[in-house]
Amino acid sequence: MQLVLQTFLRLEQQAAAAPEVSGRRPALQARVSAKAQRGGDQRATPMQRMQACRDSLCRLDELGWNRSYHQRLFHDDFLVGTCTHAPPS
Repeated sequence: MQLVLQTFLRLEQQAAAAPEVSGRRPALQARVSAKAQRGGDQRATPMQRMQACRDSLCRLDELGWNRSYHQRLFHDDFLVGTCTHAPPS
């Protein structure tokens, strides 16, 4: 991930040296730059990612998108299966 950030920052510097056509920066470029300035690659644990997804689904329920019992079971099983999956070393 550090290599990706370094490459992006190098490309950003090259783009800054080129004449600017518009006063706006692309959204992705702004987000990656902000992440690099905040300290780079801060990884969340699988449990933190899973809780963030659960919180988002609860927020959708509160906003009026009520999931059925079976949808809730599916989403919970899906989160456990995907968020706790360890990538091969």
